[in-house]
Amino acid sequence: MNFRFRFRRLIAIAMAVAIFLIAIAASPVLPQPSKPLAPDVSSESYPVVLEGKTLFSIQTGIEAGGYSFSPAERAKVISRKIEEVAQDNSIPIDAISIEDKTETVKISANKDRVMIIGEADAKAAGKTEQALAIEISQKIKAAIEQYRKSRDWTNRLIGIAYTAIATTALFLLLKFAPVFSFFHTKLNAWRERVMATSREQNQEFPWGEIANIVFVLYKVARFVAMCFIAYAYLVLVFHFFPETNVLESSLKNLFIKIFGNAWIAFIAYLPNALIIFLSISFVYYLLHLLEEIFAALGRRSLFLTGFYPEWAAPTYSLMRFLIIALTAVAIFPFFPGYGSPAFQGVSLFAGVIVSLGSASTVNNVISGIILIYTRGSQVGDMIKIGETLGIVLEQTLLVMRIRTIKNVIVTIPNSNVLGTHIINFSTPARDGELSEKPLILHTTVTLGYDIPWRHIHSTLIAAANATTHILSDPAPFVWQTNLNDFYVSYELNAFTDQPTLMPDIYAQLHENIQDKCNEAGIEILSPHFSAVRDGNQSGMPADYLPKDYVPPSFRISPFGNWGNSQDGNNPPTPPSSDR
Repeated sequence: MNFRFRFRRLIAIAMAVAIFLIAIAASPVLPQPSKPLAPDVSSESYPVVLEGKTLFSIQTGIEAGGYSFSPAERAKVISRKIEEVAQDNSIPIDAISIEDKTETVKISANKDRVMIIGEADAKAAGKTEQALAIEISQKIKAAIEQYRKSRDWTNRLIGIAYTAIATTALFLLLKFAPVFSFFHTKLNAWRERVMATSREQNQEFPWGEIANIVFVLYKVARFVAMCFIAYAYLVLVFHFFPETNVLESSLKNLFIKIFGNAWIAFIAYLPNALIIFLSISFVYYLLHLLEEIFAALGRRSLFLTGFYPEWAAPTYSLMRFLIIALTAVAIFPFFPGYGSPAFQGVSLFAGVIVSLGSASTVNNVISGIILIYTRGSQVGDMIKIGETLGIVLEQTLLVMRIRTIKNVIVTIPNSNVLGTHIINFSTPARDGELSEKPLILHTTVTLGYDIPWRHIHSTLIAAANATTHILSDPAPFVWQTNLNDFYVSYELNAFTDQPTLMPDIYAQLHENIQDKCNEAGIEILSPHFSAVRDGNQSGMPADYLPKDYVPPSFRISPFGNWGNSQDGNNPPTPPSSDR
């Protein structure tokens, strides 16, 4: 950032601030409502001003010429007359005189009335009418003398010279004291160094993000400082010229008003801030207490009848959400701006957005609560949902995440999970029922009728016993589940206490079935027969056939015998040409 750009930007900021403040200063001021007052009735004081400077105040109304003037109206008329006298250089200051009347004292300039001081004015000031008139006339003379003096050419040239000096000082400040550039360069280099170190060392703490936040805060502080410099420059320059003294006063009053009102509002808001602080502190320590209680329930170091350990974490999450929501509702009225139309509009808009987008979210949350408290599944369980088989990695109020046996992460919304059935293979192990009801793994083998079923049973059971993580007690068993046309279906059932290792156990079990069948001379196949019974071996096991059983021979007749029937009467029908 070069110097010329900084100087132009500062001048642009100064001009923008000046235009904004001029607009504020030039905006019409609504008159204070007032009622016609009796001459002897005190009221709120109204200033008589010249060039934005207060000369004295009017506290009472007056009746003159058959009309009744309120204090505000008197102050306005007197201010206008004093300004007219000050602008008329033909009226010497010594021409301002005091003239005693019967009931009042008149201050005039060249016999032109400026104001009238009555008994009520003297009573409000605690002085005599004559003494009050002398005091006010001296103030008017001094103000008019200063007004005329500030507008001669000598003072104007002095103002121009002071403005040039102030502008030069600003120029030199930005040229030879580049405070902003120094801090900008140092902070930017520090930020780049911190971010590079964080990337290289892969730090868990977000130092890079903190460096970015510090850099943004520096930019905000720099902008505020430049605005303050522009404000101070404008106030100083406006002070050098009488025509802009009103703007100078407006700038000062605006600064005092903004920060004064901010300080008053801050002091007035302290009770509400204290209530918010105490509420948040109470909720903070209450949540810490509940976190320790539910952590103890999850570790089983604390027991509640009917409360399962896996309920601890989700129950704490629900209670934390409800407590924070209720606290937010309770302290909302104590926030600044609560009840204002803008606050209500933003709240209404946020409510509409939440209502439109929360239908599916609420459905998933309710489904998640039902799934958690019905104990359908837990983290670490081997489950099957639809066609998805795997281990539960995470179960939140919105979704369930499952890692399949292929290490694929599947995310299923809770509403979809609740709409289907869950097959949980880990429930017996989780509930401590493995000793009584361990998980049964089963697989089916189809073999021909010619192999004795007892031999097959013993072979399959031997294969199961040779498999790791298959329990010997209870012992494996075999069911013949179907007698098909050409083969028998044998279902091997074996018990295990490691449901999460199902894929590995099944793979090893199938390997052992192949090995044991090969060792026993059993060929694993599902035979299909299409045979002529004459001349073929019987499909029954050999143990069930007679000892002298010999497969029958095929009966074949010569082709020339087709013309003669076997019984000499009717010849056999030759085969058709399309068979």
